[in-house]
Amino acid sequence: MTLTAPEAAAPSAAPAAGQQRFADPLQMTAIELADSLWEIVPKTLPIRWDDQPIRSLSASSINTFALCPEAYRRRYVLGQKHPITAKILIGRVVDETMNTYLRAWMAGTQLDAGQLREATRDQFAAELAEAVERDGVRWEDNQPDQQQSQDICCELVELARTRIVPCIERPISVQRTVSFKLAKHLDWEVVGTLDLECEYSLYTALDEQGEVIATWGDEPEPTVEREALGPLPSARHRKRPIADVPIHHVAADVVERTIVGIDDFKAKDSPIDTNRARGDVQASIYLANAWLLGERRERFRWLQMLKPGDKRQKASVKVTATQRTDAEHRATLVRLANLAAQIDELYRSRGPERMWPMAPAGSWKCSERYCDHFRERTCPMAGI
Repeated sequence: MTLTAPEAAAPSAAPAAGQQRFADPLQMTAIELADSLWEIVPKTLPIRWDDQPIRSLSASSINTFALCPEAYRRRYVLGQKHPITAKILIGRVVDETMNTYLRAWMAGTQLDAGQLREATRDQFAAELAEAVERDGVRWEDNQPDQQQSQDICCELVELARTRIVPCIERPISVQRTVSFKLAKHLDWEVVGTLDLECEYSLYTALDEQGEVIATWGDEPEPTVEREALGPLPSARHRKRPIADVPIHHVAADVVERTIVGIDDFKAKDSPIDTNRARGDVQASIYLANAWLLGERRERFRWLQMLKPGDKRQKASVKVTATQRTDAEHRATLVRLANLAAQIDELYRSRGPERMWPMAPAGSWKCSERYCDHFRERTCPMAGI
């Protein structure tokens, strides 16, 4: 098949008669904002290698384009794929095994350590076979080999059972797919899969003036808003006395409420911290989807299992939570529209065969470790 640049498309159709134009986006409702994006968002996305249009954007593809448009062109327009690494394989196995655990939990069964270890080994074998058949697996010299990778999966899943699961209260969905359109007339949508949604209790400690001094729920540690003196009240948390929380504050009242949140399992070398969480695309997309639908998803959490290696001798866990305001939801939608417009513009101006802009030289993305094209010397940025 020969890929050629598309013909210039006619401008998007004007909104239906009677549709209002909004001057202040901060005053729009979610639906009004989505309907107003017709002006900047393209109706279609590029045609792929198989002559089919790209029908969706995901957090992964959005991150790829943001970091290196050329990498997006190669992966999502030309369909170039590469063998996965042990790092990716471990992440897939841990994620799918925890899905198995959570589905059993929701069905009324708690898998014990032995059952979960057996499920992990079965999942490892299945994921490995699928990867070998699809694109292959690249076992690197400085990364775990096949047996070590399986052992790490078992270690991380057991750590999740003992340290992460106690941070989960009442699961209500596992692996639910979500999608939304930025405007009604589009032929593509933003998609994602929610690892876990659950109801949980959120506690807030207030001082005598009603100001928040600490919040906590099922995280290992509370979130401290400001310093004060004295212990928290002795009322009991669901799993431990509030007095056992390792901070000291003055609190006149502790308020409890039930909320619904989104959780995502990650097996990582380096944890997602609070600063990185504030701008994370995945969290922004999933929370914006709920906002558009009028659902209350007040928080997105990463339930992270940190792999042993150069940075730590033993595996550990970290729970990081983030939230988004209504203004941030609006900004997410507009940024998605702008990114789609950039993809469309590059495809129309350069076509699928000419190179698109690349990641800056010296950036972490433009390196042998994080780019298959750099490692294989198929990109000029590799210094061919």
